[in-house]
Amino acid sequence: MKRIAVIRKHFDERGDKCLLIGAVAGGMFSENVLNYTHKQGLYVNTQSGDTAVIADAPQGFKVREW
Repeated sequence: MKRIAVIRKHFDERGDKCLLIGAVAGGMFSENVLNYTHKQGLYVNTQSGDTAVIADAPQGFKVREW
């Protein structure tokens, strides 16, 4: 979260108003980590066989925008 805020600050200083969204990626996540990450408004990229997928978010999930 802190890194995204730093990136947003640098973009703003350059006058770049692009939209930023956040995500975390990993091979396996516990249910607690998935819940926490989604509550923070971040996507979760996880492994599914030989590919990567965006984990299912809970009902009402809203991605956080910077």
